[in-house]
Amino acid sequence: MSKDLLLEIGTEEIPAHYMPSILSQVRDLAGKSFGESHIAYESIRTLGTPRRIALIMKGVAEKQADVSAKHKGPSVKIAYDADGNPTKAAMGFARGQKIDVKDLVVEDGYVYANVTSVGADTAGLLPDLMKGIVTGLNFPKSMHWGSLDFHFVHPIRWFVALFDKDVIPFEL
Repeated sequence: MSKDLLLEIGTEEIPAHYMPSILSQVRDLAGKSFGESHIAYESIRTLGTPRRIALIMKGVAEKQADVSAKHKGPSVKIAYDADGNPTKAAMGFARGQKIDVKDLVVEDGYVYANVTSVGADTAGLLPDLMKGIVTGLNFPKSMHWGSLDFHFVHPIRWFVALFDKDVIPFEL
């Protein structure tokens, strides 16, 4: 199943000529973040006014996709001794890939580990993704407050973050 996602940022008035760039950045950051996190979605739309920036994503998957990867390890000569027993190199590689040494596969004179990562629930990942989108924005001129490293074009007054009807709690 899939759900819709809304992120809305309420700010003090932003110069109108900044908005096309900001909306483009929000769209690009959302697409990149969700792609890197292996979370499928149908479409991304951004809207903005001088006091609001909105991200609307339709058809966001409720769970990350499972990811399978094949990792290349040491050569067979290094991974196994003359009797065919695994060496410390093979055991260390298997431990690093979080699999049993018996599950290592030999191909082309090298040892490989086939690893599958089970996807997590999207709802648990959204707070960090939303924070990353907001903090990833760049502006021609920006403000920062006190000793904080965070900067934004004008003060942020509020957020709304919803995953269908569920509130996404995050702090900035």
